[in-house]
Amino acid sequence: MKKTLAGGITVVAAAAVLPLALAACSTLPSDVAAGAPDVDKATQMTSSITNNTQEDLTLVSASHAGGVTHWQDQAPKTLAAGATAKVTDYGSGDNSMTIVYQDATGSKFTFKASDPLIGNNSSSATTTSTSYTTTASNSSGHDDWTTFTITAGHTFDFTGAAQTYTVPAGVTELNVDLTGGAGGVATSVDNNGYNNGAEIKGTLAVTPGEVLTVGVGGSANDGWRGGWGLDYNGSSFSGGDALNFPWNHAFGGGGASVITADGQIVAVAGGSGGIGYISDVSYTSSAGLAGLNGSLTGSNGGPGSSGGKAGALDDTQGGTPTDGSDSGVNPGAGGGGYKGGATGVDGTYGGGGAGSSYDAGLTNPTVQNSPEWGGNQQQHAGRLILTAAN
Repeated sequence: MKKTLAGGITVVAAAAVLPLALAACSTLPSDVAAGAPDVDKATQMTSSITNNTQEDLTLVSASHAGGVTHWQDQAPKTLAAGATAKVTDYGSGDNSMTIVYQDATGSKFTFKASDPLIGNNSSSATTTSTSYTTTASNSSGHDDWTTFTITAGHTFDFTGAAQTYTVPAGVTELNVDLTGGAGGVATSVDNNGYNNGAEIKGTLAVTPGEVLTVGVGGSANDGWRGGWGLDYNGSSFSGGDALNFPWNHAFGGGGASVITADGQIVAVAGGSGGIGYISDVSYTSSAGLAGLNGSLTGSNGGPGSSGGKAGALDDTQGGTPTDGSDSGVNPGAGGGGYKGGATGVDGTYGGGGAGSSYDAGLTNPTVQNSPEWGGNQQQHAGRLILTAAN
């Protein structure tokens, strides 16, 4: 890369990758102190890494690349609990750095920052830990300042299997944002264009080292088949399946999302019901929406008395219809929940009822029907976001 400086001097910057061995990271002298030339100072980057955990982290590697790059403030060998590290370098052209730390379990925390001569600055922070989460934000210009943080918490997306969260040291409260899965809905149906599950928020008291079991509910994206839900006490939190016919079918219910501790239910975000079907008229029923209007029960399916009742079952799984036809009418299935939603009435095209939610394990809880994600009015699977509250 060529760069013309004041006085007409042209500099050709060659790419260089300078990895630092762990033993050298805390002992290598500063290039600035050695009097690096001003011509190498076209870009400068400073990364601030804050360790908001209760344990020390160990440096794995620190590397930078670009046009003749120099370290100014190097990454410390140990990033102490509660401490902030300042890492600075500069170079004659494009500039990037990668810093990697790890905790006592071997989980990695990787921080990347890039400051090109031409184009936008960028940054990213990732971790292999399921107890902590990372964030990254950066400024613009050629004196780039990037801020990285490590905090207790994790985001759990749908996987179709049980997941676990181990509470890290020093954490006694977690903020919970739990969303249930969407019931099936045709894109031609109003129903707000989507049919998302309930969203439960609140604060959960925890103990360091405690293990939470998480089941993130699935959506009825396969149409007639209900969304996945965690197995529990011989049943599951899955949405009910609708009847599957070759030419037409109603829709399955959404799976509920759940948190358990020591086998006991802490919180449940119900899944919404699936809509029903009637030939020639197509999808004209309405499904029950979990968490609608702040209700733990949610809403019934419709139309009228043909819709399934919300939270009407003693089982956590949504109700499944038994009567329908390929050329006639098919009811929608119920959503999974603390109490599953009932299917639409057999022999009708009633929508399934919503699965109910549960928040007794949380303090200051709130409930609502989950808003759409991404602005495209498409139903989605559930999600759990945990962040440290203390």
